[in-house]
Amino acid sequence: MKIYLLRVSTSLLLLASFFSCRSKVEEALNGQWSIDTIIYRQYEIRNCLSVNIISFNRDICDLPITRNRCEGLNEFVRKGMAEVDYNGDSTTPLVLKIFSDNEMFGGTHRMIFRKDDENRLLKMELISDSLYLVCRKGLFDYDNNIDLVNDLIKISH
Repeated sequence: MKIYLLRVSTSLLLLASFFSCRSKVEEALNGQWSIDTIIYRQYEIRNCLSVNIISFNRDICDLPITRNRCEGLNEFVRKGMAEVDYNGDSTTPLVLKIFSDNEMFGGTHRMIFRKDDENRLLKMELISDSLYLVCRKGLFDYDNNIDLVNDLIKISH
C-alpha cells in the first residue's frame, strides 16, 4: 500500500510541475515581442517587415508581413495559431509550433529564453531550418519578474 501511495504522490507531483512549467511559459509568451533580429533563409530581413512586432494572445498570434516584395519575399498571412510543446528529456526542451500560411513563421521552432541583465530584458529566440528570430518582451517588468525569467531559462535549456 505504501509503494502505491508513493507512486501516486510522485505522479501527482510530476504532473503539477509539468502544468506549472506550462503556465509559466504560456504566461510569458503572451503579449508583444519586438523583433531585434530576423534571418530568413540566410538573409537579414528586419527592414523588409511592415512592423517589427510579433504578438501572442493565448493560442492566437499576429505575425509581421513583408512589404514591397523585399528580398523577393511575397506578402504573407498575418494571423496564426501557436502551441507550445514540452520535451523535458529532449535536447530541445521547448518547441513553439506556429500554424499559419505565413511561409516565414509557419512551422516548428526551438524556443529558447534568455535574459539581458544589462538592458533588463527578457529575450526569446526562435530557431528552425529557415528562420532565426531574436525578440524581446514588451511591457515586461524585468525586476519584479526575475524569478519567472530564471525559471524560463531553466525550462528552455
